[in-house]
Amino acid sequence: QVTELVLRRGLTLAPDRRDPYVRRLGEKRRGGSAEYFLDRLVIASIVESRGCERLAQIAAAHPDPDIAAFYRELARSEAKHQDLYSTLARRYFASAEVDAREAELLEEEARILAELPARPALFHAGPDERGNG
Repeated sequence: QVTELVLRRGLTLAPDRRDPYVRRLGEKRRGGSAEYFLDRLVIASIVESRGCERLAQIAAAHPDPDIAAFYRELARSEAKHQDLYSTLARRYFASAEVDAREAELLEEEARILAELPARPALFHAGPDERGNG
C-alpha cells in the first residue's frame, strides 16, 4: 500500500534505514534464553504501541485528506494487534514479571527518547529532494 501510494504520487522510496530509537531500545535486551525472549516480546510490544500512536497522530494532523485517511486506516490496523506481543509475553511468563520488565524498559525508553534528536514523523521526497529539479 505504501509503495502504491508513493509511486502514484510520482515519488521515490528512500532506502530503509535502521531506526535509532528501535536500535537503542533493542540494545537493552538481556542475555540468557528466557530473559532474551521476554525482552524481545516486551520491546516489540513497546515499539508496536508507539508505532500505533504515531500513525494516529499523523492521521489527525496531516493536511492532505487522502494521506490522513491512509494513515487512519494504518492506525486502525495496528490497533488490532498492538497488544499481541504483550499477550504472548504473558502466555510464557508471569504477569508480574512481564509488568516489572515492561516498567524497566519504559524507563529506559524515556532516557533514550530524551537523548535522541527530534525527527520528523514523515519524510517528503518531492522532485527537489530526488535531484529532478
